[in-house]
Amino acid sequence: MDEKYLFMLDKEEMKTRVKALTGFEKERDEIKTLSKIIFDMDIENIEYMKFLNINGNVLLFGKPGTGKTSICYDCMLENTSASYYQLNMAALVSEKLGKTAQKINEVFEELLNESKKYPVYLLIEEIEAFLPNRRESKDLEDMKRALTIFMHYLDKINPNLMVMCTTNHLESLDSAIVRRFTYKIEITNNSIEDMEHFLTNEENPFHIFFNDELVNHKIAEKIIEKKMTFSDVKNILRDKCKKIENVNATSLYEMIMEEENK
Repeated sequence: MDEKYLFMLDKEEMKTRVKALTGFEKERDEIKTLSKIIFDMDIENIEYMKFLNINGNVLLFGKPGTGKTSICYDCMLENTSASYYQLNMAALVSEKLGKTAQKINEVFEELLNESKKYPVYLLIEEIEAFLPNRRESKDLEDMKRALTIFMHYLDKINPNLMVMCTTNHLESLDSAIVRRFTYKIEITNNSIEDMEHFLTNEENPFHIFFNDELVNHKIAEKIIEKKMTFSDVKNILRDKCKKIENVNATSLYEMIMEEENK
């Protein structure tokens, strides 16, 4: 298996990424329920799954920084006996021009063989980078064949394999690709309550500095008003806070206001 394109995700790094993950409980529960169906599926139930168009394909879409990858990690970690892989298809396409279709076929066949032994998750991020709309694409014939093969594997119901994809630009994807995902979930900005919980969540190492409920609420309101994401807040903390002792609810609010005034 070519590790430049397909590599195993580190479970501990995934756990770190999902710390203080907040919001989208309903969506996460839906994906986790689908995981149980796929990984516990009896072979005789496949025909029912086909009739209902239920497969193990999930597409999360929304603007950058809203937590799509973290949600994928959280759902994947629900099954501790699984293997977790990520496919860097953009690198595969750029380096294997002329053999993209062949490599995609090899990757999926290898994962399907592995899934005969234990559950397998495959994560593909920024899927729009290599699955353009065929009506607008000027890609070579190899890319068209690659798309066809990719759709072939998405069409199959694989009892022990889940494919989770993310995109920042749903409109860029071919509608034929989008139809092949059982769940298409938009990840938008969180609520004020979600943002407050993000600040005070014990999994957030900064939570001890946010003990003023009124100021926390003001911060959350401003974050939602500005349509900021969790990543935006983390970036402000990383870029602006030179000393831990300077991190508190009041200072974060002031920094958000500084960002607004730029």
